[in-house]
Amino acid sequence: MKKIVLFIITLVLVLSLTACNLPIGQTGSNEASVQTQVALNVALTQVAATLTALVPISTLTPVPPTDAPPTLTPTITLTLEPSFTPTLEGVWLTLNENTNCRVGQGQAFALVTTIKEGDMVEAIARNPDNDYFYIKNPHSGSGYCWMWGRFATLTGNISTLPVFTPMPTPTVASPTPSANFELSYVGITECGGDWAVTVKIVNTGSITWESVQVVVKDRTTDTTRTHSLDSFRKYNGCDVGMTQNDLTPGESGQVTTVPGYFNYNLNGHDLKITVTVYAKNGLTGTSASESMNVTP
Repeated sequence: MKKIVLFIITLVLVLSLTACNLPIGQTGSNEASVQTQVALNVALTQVAATLTALVPISTLTPVPPTDAPPTLTPTITLTLEPSFTPTLEGVWLTLNENTNCRVGQGQAFALVTTIKEGDMVEAIARNPDNDYFYIKNPHSGSGYCWMWGRFATLTGNISTLPVFTPMPTPTVASPTPSANFELSYVGITECGGDWAVTVKIVNTGSITWESVQVVVKDRTTDTTRTHSLDSFRKYNGCDVGMTQNDLTPGESGQVTTVPGYFNYNLNGHDLKITVTVYAKNGLTGTSASESMNVTP
């Protein structure tokens, strides 16, 4: 098809050039020129008809007008979604200051770890008084310990926590207080024919002595006298010397067996003196005893 069109166009151009090259001013050839021009017009008309027949109207692609209005792009306005603060489930404790976490409730139990100020820990149980919480140890993947809630801010519903029975407080072995004293002989004293023995007591233990008993046995006459008192008192003859309500650790005092005196002279007699001190009045409580033999 393209070759046919090209041929027709070439033919038209050749005929046009031929007509244009005819010599001007030759009258004999004017008629021939007119006829040639007429033939050329007929040929052009046929070419136009042929071109019209060769190009189907249906195959023509319409060209959109150049002044068509531009396509508008809609502006999209984004609406921000409201932000939500997640709510922690369970019961949480935020530390207001450093707090120790222990095996049990109280300082008597071994220390597990120390929770730092500002840390948040999860509670999984509580004690009946709601002042100690059994928490997940943040410094151990699977450990737990008891923490006092005094220095923490609580978040969550505490009633959802189970109540754990407190562990028994461990029994810490306390050193047994020493019940010791030193005993020494001072002498005998006489008041109106009555004779008494005076001894010195030094508290060398850790218990305070509050009462005393002195038993004096005269092995020469097989006679025994007993002195009991809730204080430590000394006599000089018939005069009361010094009285002490108790003997604290490291303190010393003297005791004269009044009452508990003998009605005869003890000089030259074989005496056995046994002294017992007590931690409470009325000869009760922890006690310790010492004995000695003397001959005034």
